[in-house]
Amino acid sequence: MAPLNIFYQNVRGLRTKTSTFYRNVCVNNYDIICITETWLLEGISDSELFDNRYLVWRRDRNYAATEQSKGGGVLIAVKREIPADVRHDWRSSAEDL
Repeated sequence: MAPLNIFYQNVRGLRTKTSTFYRNVCVNNYDIICITETWLLEGISDSELFDNRYLVWRRDRNYAATEQSKGGGVLIAVKREIPADVRHDWRSSAEDL
């Protein structure tokens, strides 16, 4: 297997950058994309951020359960050709994957 091309960034909010982010994902050939501080909401779909080459897992911050008004959220996208799955036995109430 060829080396993996992995991208990580703390984006401090994707809500206002979805189209720019989508274009960058399409242009670059990352195998795995890890994003922190997504600030995403339930109403923003994965298809606004990624094309169909990726499986996407994300944990948006539950603003109703916290006193925060913005921030938080994590996201991992993996190319479909790479075997990947989320370990549900490790899941907590925190924003983790």
